[in-house]
Order: sequence, then structure tokens, then C-alpha cells
Amino acid sequence: MKLEYVRQSFDVFTTKASDLSRQLCFAGIAIIWIFKVYEGTEFKLPEILYKPLLIFCLALLSDLMQFIYGSVMIGILLRITSAKQAEDDVHYPRVLNFPTWFFFVAKIVLLIIAYIVLINFLMDKNHLFST
Repeated sequence: MKLEYVRQSFDVFTTKASDLSRQLCFAGIAIIWIFKVYEGTEFKLPEILYKPLLIFCLALLSDLMQFIYGSVMIGILLRITSAKQAEDDVHYPRVLNFPTWFFFVAKIVLLIIAYIVLINFLMDKNHLFST
């Protein structure tokens, strides 16, 4: 297996994981929205659903922060290395990439936690299997 194939596969998998996590966050928020109850002109959610809603929002914020930080980091690297030719190798400290990995992992972990809380709510006999 060639290194270029490994890099391309890595990019495909991380991109797909980001896309799917974003879609699953929005799906989780939509599921929560189903359980809203109107009281007069205002709506309320069951108290237990505010927690997964907040966690889904934090996962989306982590997703956004991953891309904001990555964009800023690459922009700075481009400015610093602007004198180099396009085919030249650019070396930078690997620690600069740590925040992007932190936000990538954080959004996945937050997504899993949010779904655990949401599934616990749904599995409650009064919500999912009520007769």
C-alpha cells in the first residue's frame, strides 16, 4: 500500500466522520424538537432533553472550532511560507495540529454522549413505548 493512498484514505475517512457527525447532531436536535410542548404561545421541552440539546450544540461548536482553527493555522503557514514554491515541502511543528485533533475528537465524543442521554430518554417506557 502506497503512502499517498493511506493519506487519501485518511482524508476521506476524517471528512466523512465530520460530515456524518454534523448530520447526526442535527438529527438529534430534530428528535428533541419532536418532544416540544406548547403552553400558550410558548413551547417547552421536557427538562431532561435540555442536556442532550446542549451537548449536541457543543458538538456542533467543536466542529466549527476545528475548521476555524485549521483555516487560521493554514492561513498563517501560507503567509510564513509564501516565498517557497508550490512543490516545496513545508515543515511545521506537529503540535500546531493538536487543537484540530482535539476538536475533532471532542465533537465525536460529545455526539456519543448526547445520543446516550437521548436514547435513555427514548427508552423510558413513558416516551417511546407508551400505550
